[in-house]
Amino acid sequence: QSAGKYLRADSLNKSIKGTRVFNEIVDPKLLQKDIKEIADQLAEDVRNNILKAKRFDNRGRLKALKRSTIKQKGNARILINTGQLLNGVEVKKQGQTFVVKMTDKLYKVRRKAKSNRKKKSVGKSTIAISEIAGYLQNGTDRMPARPFFGTTKKRMKELVNAVVRQRIKQTR
Repeated sequence: QSAGKYLRADSLNKSIKGTRVFNEIVDPKLLQKDIKEIADQLAEDVRNNILKAKRFDNRGRLKALKRSTIKQKGNARILINTGQLLNGVEVKKQGQTFVVKMTDKLYKVRRKAKSNRKKKSVGKSTIAISEIAGYLQNGTDRMPARPFFGTTKKRMKELVNAVVRQRIKQTR
């Protein structure tokens, strides 16, 4: 289900896809719509993991921040600082499928302005949000991994089954 930096939403059994039976029973336009629906739900799952500081594999919560990090940030929210990570989850069409990925847009650096206590964008960043997500996901030598991005086979199966049930209900 996870293919490195993104999640593929087309987990249909490759052995039946492309066969005559498959082609006769599946309308390609409906299939695209269903795959997009699965991708949208996967993206929503990733956003929920960010908001709730949950591991994607349902093995509990993410490791808490160090005291020094909390002091620097001013709060203990694990994956939330500016909201750019949360807003950086996107669904993109890639060939015949859709993928869920983190945006390649540059992270906007935000610091407290000297004149007042409000945070505002200052300077330019040379690091993409997707790269920051990679550091969070996999950890570094100074930071533990906080795997928020991904899905399980069980969850993918639930999503596919829900879409299939919905499609059957619509054709009756």
